[in-house]
Amino acid sequence: TEVDGGTGADSFTVANSDSFTIDGKGGSDTVTLTNNGDVSDFSKLTNIEKLVVAEGGNTVNLATAGAAGIASVTGGSGDDSFSAAATTSFTIDGGNGDDQLTLTTAGSVSDFSKLSNIEKLVLANGANTVDLTTANAEQFTAGVDGGTGADSFTVANSDSFTIDGGNGDDQLTLTTAGSVSNFD
Repeated sequence: TEVDGGTGADSFTVANSDSFTIDGKGGSDTVTLTNNGDVSDFSKLTNIEKLVVAEGGNTVNLATAGAAGIASVTGGSGDDSFSAAATTSFTIDGGNGDDQLTLTTAGSVSDFSKLSNIEKLVLANGANTVDLTTANAEQFTAGVDGGTGADSFTVANSDSFTIDGGNGDDQLTLTTAGSVSNFD
C-alpha cells in the first residue's frame, strides 16, 4: 500500500516504519508509530521529516542510509535506545524513560544542542574527544561510556558525571579545582 501526502504538513500514523510506502511530498511531515520495538527500516519512507516512536521501549537505528531525510525523532514513555553517527545528526528527544544514544562514528563530541532527555551517552569504538562542559551535557545523568580507543573526557569537576572510559588509555581533564579519588 502506498500513501502520498500533499504540499502541507501531513501526519501519518502507522504500526511500523515499514508498514506502508509513504511519501510525505511537500511540507514538514510526521510519521507516528503505534508499535514499539526495533525501528531500523526507513526504506519505505520518503520526504518524512519527523518520526515519533511508540510508547514503551524502542530501539531506533538512525545510522542507516534510509534515515537520512528524517530531521527529528521523539521517543516514547519507555526506555528508548537510539544510534546515530553523531550528536548533531538528528534532533532527538528521548521522551520519558531512561534513554540512551549510541554513537557509531568516533571523533570529537561537544555539541549536544540537538539532544534532550537522553540519560546515557555511549561513544563509538575508536578515539573520542568529549567535552562535557558544554550546554545540554548535564542530561547524561546515567553516565557516559567510552569505546575501545583512547578517549579524552573534559568535565567541570569529578562530581559532574559517571564516566566509564572503556578500553584504551583514557584521559580525564577537570576544568574546576577539586579532588579525585579511586581513579584507575
